Amino acid sequence: MGKNNIGIDGYWMTGQFRGMGRFAWQLVASLRKECIAFYPKKRTDSGDLKCIELIYSPFPIWEQIQLPFAIKKNKIDVMIYPYNTGPLIKFEKKRVIVIHDLIFFKNNKELPHSASIYQNIGRYYRRLMTGLNIKKADVIITVSEFTKLEICSTFNINPNNIIVIPNALSDHWYGIEENSSVCNENYIFTVAGDAPSKNLKRLLSAFSKLVKDNTTLRLKIAGVKRSKHKYYSDICQELDIINNVDFLGYISIDELKGLYKNAKGFIFASLFEGFGIPLIEAMASRIPIAYSKSTSLPEIANGYGICFDPYSIQEIYEALLILTTKDAYPMNDIQRAYEHSLQYKRNVVDSKVIQTFAKFYQFDDGLK
Repeated sequence: MGKNNIGIDGYWMTGQFRGMGRFAWQLVASLRKECIAFYPKKRTDSGDLKCIELIYSPFPIWEQIQLPFAIKKNKIDVMIYPYNTGPLIKFEKKRVIVIHDLIFFKNNKELPHSASIYQNIGRYYRRLMTGLNIKKADVIITVSEFTKLEICSTFNINPNNIIVIPNALSDHWYGIEENSSVCNENYIFTVAGDAPSKNLKRLLSAFSKLVKDNTTLRLKIAGVKRSKHKYYSDICQELDIINNVDFLGYISIDELKGLYKNAKGFIFASLFEGFGIPLIEAMASRIPIAYSKSTSLPEIANGYGICFDPYSIQEIYEALLILTTKDAYPMNDIQRAYEHSLQYKRNVVDSKVIQTFAKFYQFDDGLK
């Protein structure tokens, strides 16, 4: 390979990805053919992206052993680690680490252990490796001003060494007509998960209070693993809302757009978010939004919509009530939130990615 190679860890860029894997693809799409991805298995939709396949192994072994020596062998100049951590060995000339959030640094009182052993091991691995690696980084990228401030205060990092590049939405999210916010389907939509930080138990409890007076209302939930559906269905059974809650499996982008578009509103009750992609998707879909007043979400929404304390079941209930009560929601916020979301369009964010890498990397062919 020639000089000036950019590499990226492609471990989580395979399969049905969101979150960190999605952001990694966002960086790759911006840098296009300049980037080489290291994968544990081949992707069939990599386009003109250069790929190097390595033997699959658990992520810590992959990151700490396999990847560094592959970087050395392929003479990578600039290496991007897009998942909060990186190897202790540094063979690349310049290291770029992407920090999405510092949720894993929360104590057990703030964020209880997960029921998943895998998630708990990952939490302690990230806590250890982020602390050890962040000083090795030549450039730190994060996704929000909130997370930037957290990084600075936690690790005593100069804010000038941290670049904020937000998550981006593709143009197809912006093809929804202005008047499409008026819908006839009686449901609230949310994107959650089974991690304690997603706060799903409190949301279900708040929803159970609302259903007492609105018995046909439904709550549609995306993002919960199928293996956890029974666990949360049992909670719904105890709350007597089992017939009002739908746990969705994997859904396509078109199906996801429809779920946003046809909902009475979107609620995001998460306790901790470094960014909050679903909130931007809802804003781009021109529907009423309600979200936690914690962490990055008020920044991302720019204050539009309904804010609530995610630790208060009563406040979550009141937010749900506003979303479902005629004339209770500030309707002007729908258009204002949509206009604010335009700064997260892919072409806008791509320009920032290219500008960022151009500061410390000489592209042979240039980027346009």
